Amino acid sequence: MDTKSSSSSSMATTRTAPSTITHRLSTIKKSIKLCVKLSLVGFLIYMIFQMIQIQRHGSEFQVKTQEEWIKLLQQHPYQQPTASDLRGPCPALNTLANHGFLPRDGRNITQPQLFEAAVILGMPPFFAHFVSKLPYTKFKQLHPSDGIHSYLRPLKVVHLGQFGIHNAVEHDVSLSRHDAHLPPFSTIQFIPERFEQMIQLARKRAEQKTKSHSDNTKKKVNNKKKDDQQEQEKGLYIVDKDVYDHRKLCWLESIRDNPYFAMGLTNQLSVTFETVALLEILGHKSIIHEDHLRSFFEEEKIPKDWYPCPPRTLPLFKKIWKSFRGVQKSEATLPRDPPEND
Repeated sequence: MDTKSSSSSSMATTRTAPSTITHRLSTIKKSIKLCVKLSLVGFLIYMIFQMIQIQRHGSEFQVKTQEEWIKLLQQHPYQQPTASDLRGPCPALNTLANHGFLPRDGRNITQPQLFEAAVILGMPPFFAHFVSKLPYTKFKQLHPSDGIHSYLRPLKVVHLGQFGIHNAVEHDVSLSRHDAHLPPFSTIQFIPERFEQMIQLARKRAEQKTKSHSDNTKKKVNNKKKDDQQEQEKGLYIVDKDVYDHRKLCWLESIRDNPYFAMGLTNQLSVTFETVALLEILGHKSIIHEDHLRSFFEEEKIPKDWYPCPPRTLPLFKKIWKSFRGVQKSEATLPRDPPEND
């Protein structure tokens, strides 16, 4: 009897062992899922808290009215850079230095200074926070003997010339500069012909639109079309389609001419954000006047009749996606080479 009891007990233990292990594994999986969910919730709460803090900090520097902007700009008059001053490939940063929102010599720029200047120009604080931090990790020049802490510690200051370092923050397919590996082999030098291509695309679109309106003069014109015609009378406006087409043409030129062309996802995101910054920060509601565009790019000077109109943060994410897709969907193509004569 004892032997039979012992055998039955052993068999029962053997049967229950797998179910116990399965139960424990199920409990562990549930615990892991719970930890992951709690971590995601905690991260989300942290990000929301950070956004609120950044927004509060940035609101200290945001210009609330046009009158405030006029007074502020009077305290920051435009001065052309001297031969010893440093400038970079970004017209907006150069403009901020020319007006003294950043050090006029382009040197020893701290992250708080860069953040404050970006917010003053109209960049939402949340974007300005992350954009202003990027150069202080990208421009580091570490020594082989530096300790591990050096890799984690950001720079204290940067200068505008460092923004021309290829593929650090600067990238191929600029709106107004040539690629680093194409003449004049400088990412800082402004290329008038490249910039004018964007203006010509806008002018061609505006002429086609005017012609389309004139062809339909016998039809009833609604109020919206009248408003569009009034806007055209004020001068040429560059819209999102013009910038998308120009960017695609520059991209195709780089593929054709630059043997060291590089355009990965990181560079595409930079290209996209720059396009949005042009249209929504230097411009407003996806358009920018030709005079304003020329002032920022050619003179690197804040236009007299311009003032910042900061876009809202959340809609800006939608604009970024629209810009990303806008370049992809652009139908702009390079002209084909003429056939050779026999």
